[in-house]
Amino acid sequence: MASKNQVAGNTKTNKKTPNKTQSSLSNQEKKDLSQKIENLENENDRLLFENAMFKNKFDLRETIKVFSQKGVTELDGIEMAKDAVKGALEAAEKKHEVEKKDMEKKHKKEIELLRQNQQGEDQMPTQSIGDSMPSQETAEEIAKYRAEKKNLESEIVSLKTDKDELNNKIKQLTTEKESLTNQQKKTDELLSKKDNEITDLKKQLANLTTRNQDAISKNGKQDDTLLLLRKTTKEKEEAISEKNDLLAENQKLQAKIEKMQSENRDQTTSYEDEKNDLLAENQKLQAKIEKMQSENRDQTTSYEETKCTVLADKQKMDADIKGQQNEIKALKQSEEKNKSLNDKLKKVEEAKNNLSQQIQEMKKENDELKYRLKESQSPPLSKVNENKAIQQLKDENEILRSRLSEYAGAQMTHNNPNIADLSDVFRPTKLSEEYSQLYDNVWTDAFEEHNGKKEEDIIQMLRKGLLGSYEFCENVCKEFTVQLTNSTLALPNSKPKNKLQDLPIVYQKQLQDMKKSFGVFLKNDVKESYRKKQNSIQGGDSTKKYIDACVELCWLMVIHDPPVVIETPASKDSAFDTNTYRAYTTTGSKIDFVVWPALRLHQGGALLTKGVAQGKN
Repeated sequence: MASKNQVAGNTKTNKKTPNKTQSSLSNQEKKDLSQKIENLENENDRLLFENAMFKNKFDLRETIKVFSQKGVTELDGIEMAKDAVKGALEAAEKKHEVEKKDMEKKHKKEIELLRQNQQGEDQMPTQSIGDSMPSQETAEEIAKYRAEKKNLESEIVSLKTDKDELNNKIKQLTTEKESLTNQQKKTDELLSKKDNEITDLKKQLANLTTRNQDAISKNGKQDDTLLLLRKTTKEKEEAISEKNDLLAENQKLQAKIEKMQSENRDQTTSYEDEKNDLLAENQKLQAKIEKMQSENRDQTTSYEETKCTVLADKQKMDADIKGQQNEIKALKQSEEKNKSLNDKLKKVEEAKNNLSQQIQEMKKENDELKYRLKESQSPPLSKVNENKAIQQLKDENEILRSRLSEYAGAQMTHNNPNIADLSDVFRPTKLSEEYSQLYDNVWTDAFEEHNGKKEEDIIQMLRKGLLGSYEFCENVCKEFTVQLTNSTLALPNSKPKNKLQDLPIVYQKQLQDMKKSFGVFLKNDVKESYRKKQNSIQGGDSTKKYIDACVELCWLMVIHDPPVVIETPASKDSAFDTNTYRAYTTTGSKIDFVVWPALRLHQGGALLTKGVAQGKN
């Protein structure tokens, strides 16, 4: 464009100020000059068009790079890149058409100016050739345009290669799109399956919650029955009548025992007589057999028949002997039951003696009160003194009644775990609930923390943690009870003369209640001492939380009176008792290993919580 303006400017100046010294141009030279001007204009138009195309293609490359950087793998980005490429191409074509029209208009104007200049030169007599020829500056600009043309052509080639690469990438992305759609279908199918599984699990959870609510309602009914039992046992007259009934039953049992003993003696004597008779008959049979053998050696057939009859008789005799032996065993078992009943009767008699002593003491105190009443009534007293004396006697009577009810309650609940104290927050039923929650929640968290290890090894480690905690708490509780009894039954710097069992039952119960209350207060100290003893606890936070929960629960078990007991796990290959254990993952007739021990009310007592064991056949 600069060269064209310069040429036009030169023609205008030449038109205004012609040089007189130069000669005029020939027609051929004018034609050549006009041809060169047209060639220059065409090349200029071509270069401008290629420059515009290069700019548009460069913009397209940049947009494609941006979309590829944002994520070539994203299918939406690929479609956006395609749309952007199409839009950029359409914009480039529109821009090229507009620029082409503008350039055509400019060229038309310049050609008209050149033609006007040529017509003016034809009219001039003299004009120099050098003024009409293109200057050095236009030649340099033409060389620059040609160099730029080569660069543009090379860039066009590179753009074509980039275009081919982009087409290949688009093909790859379409294949990836198809694979992603297939994967999406598979994931949708898996999600639908998981949704079905979740609905099934929700149904199971609803069933379990209903069962749990039923169990809670049953426990509430049992607690109500226990309250009624406690109310009935506190009454003095019913306790005395029950003891009288027990004495009557004791007499009946003694009479039955004497009858059983007499019958046992009669049976043993009859058994011995029958045995002697059988032996005599056996000897007679043997003698007969010998006679028959000596007399009838030739008659083998008759001998075999008699031999068979003798063997049959002998088998009958053996069966009778076994039956009598079983009867003897049953009699021995009845004697053992009688012994246990006698022990119970002795305990009842001891309780009766204690109650009779208490009643005698109460009678003495009542006599003293009556005597004091008589003495107080003998001299004439004022109404105020009379009211004071009456109130004092009423207060003393209330104290005696409370002492009597306290003694009766202690007598009934002492060493009797079947009667639960409903005011106790840590009674055995509550401890059994916490024991099952410990397995369901805290145990599972600790188990999941050791993923990667063998399942049986993890279960054994967690079971040892529970049993070790119980053993530790049991030993600490023994030391604690010794220290507590020594501090209460003896003065400082002296040894206790009396034992805990020698104290009255009321004082024994008070000491046991004191032990429980202090034990609840000291549970954190027990956990801290166990942590110091077990420095190397394998596992993370969930395992440490599990061990702390085991120690706390075991401590509350052992301070109870009598202590709640974790049953010793059954040995491997022993019979699978469904009354004591429930299956872990597989059932069977034998035990492979115990996962979670069972819990009992006391040693040899009723089952509070079933254990968990792995079965096998």
